[in-house]
Amino acid sequence: MPDFAGEKIRITPEIGCQLQRAREKLNLTQMQVAQAVDASQPQIDQYEHGNLDMAVDRLFDLATLLNIQIQDLFKNES
Repeated sequence: MPDFAGEKIRITPEIGCQLQRAREKLNLTQMQVAQAVDASQPQIDQYEHGNLDMAVDRLFDLATLLNIQIQDLFKNES
């Protein structure tokens, strides 16, 4: 994985909704996801609502955990 240390990305409500759907499809709670990616449950909630920017490396971790492709999250963002 490239080094994106410290870089943040804007998580829109649409991206957050996709993250939430992927999490729910795997029957994971926000707390389980938070523990897996070293975040807090409120952070995961804020990501899923598009209210918080996310570190790029955390997005990679979430995508891996949730079995989603990062590029798919941004298909409708142009």
